[in-house]
Amino acid sequence: MLTKNAQEFRNFLRSQNIELEFFEGNNGETIVETVQSLNSGLKLRMVIIFGEDDGIVSMYGLDFVSAINPARKNYIYELLNELNKKYTYYKYILDKDTIRIETHAVFSDNFNPHVVMTQLIGMMRLVESDYPELMRVIWA
Repeated sequence: MLTKNAQEFRNFLRSQNIELEFFEGNNGETIVETVQSLNSGLKLRMVIIFGEDDGIVSMYGLDFVSAINPARKNYIYELLNELNKKYTYYKYILDKDTIRIETHAVFSDNFNPHVVMTQLIGMMRLVESDYPELMRVIWA
């Protein structure tokens, strides 16, 4: 069973002629996964998790950077720290040999699907704009 906010988001997407698959997680949360092709051709796997209690929506951008050279990790940490200082609502995280970006929205009986969509679009734009710099540091 989908959470209330997930149902509302699905209805919003359908009103925009967007169909995504929603499924229930192991802890009552609702999960949505999609792969988006960005303008540059880069593929970004996006995961949206609607918390069981409808209080938080967590959004993740995955699989756009992987196979990181361990010898470059200090340079990558330095760049990610600089990028994270620039962004209030988005954070890049180095996790083993991959980089992800994440953002979260908190709602208290005031869910707005436009907020979630705006954050997702913002995430895609940041990944696309920051990707060349990430690649420069990873492969320098």
